[in-house]
Amino acid sequence: MFLVELFGQKLESPILIAPVGVQTIFHHDKETGVAEIAREIGVPYILSTASSSSIEEVAEANGDGTRWFQLYWPQDNEITKSLLRRARENGFTTLLITLDTWALAWRPADLDNAYVPFATGIGDQTGFSDPAFRAKFSKKHPGKTPESHTFLASREWEADVFSGAAHSWEDLELVRKEWEGPIVLKGIQHVDDARKAVE
Repeated sequence: MFLVELFGQKLESPILIAPVGVQTIFHHDKETGVAEIAREIGVPYILSTASSSSIEEVAEANGDGTRWFQLYWPQDNEITKSLLRRARENGFTTLLITLDTWALAWRPADLDNAYVPFATGIGDQTGFSDPAFRAKFSKKHPGKTPESHTFLASREWEADVFSGAAHSWEDLELVRKEWEGPIVLKGIQHVDDARKAVE
């Protein structure tokens, strides 16, 4: 039995679990634990790019559950393609692109307390486990890995994903070529862009 149809998918729940990132700071089960529970209760799970678990780990934990992938859109097209390929190959059916967070916020309380989890690799697992990112990191820093040089790798990952540079409508064509399923644009800031998105 299903309750709602969304983007051609029959879902048991009209509610989805939002793409909350860096879940390991809340509980040691992190995203994999939430994805497993989501499957058990029939609620679709949305994985954040800012994850403490890899795309593959979450897919395994979610099993035959419904899952979407939320993309903080990298500037590097090869990395973007790699992330989309991994999500697609691991059963993520819908792509949710966040448009309103192309730069990280400066949170005074976090800075005052020197609390920046990304700098220590927390929430960077999507990138650190990505073959394209790893290859580029290795080429730029021979003999180094994200695991051996976490701070350096996290700075490079965050610089690409949260570069401060927005994407254009023309850039969206790359994503359309790489993603066959539904694409949801989250965080549209102007009514003209909302109209264009419908087109």
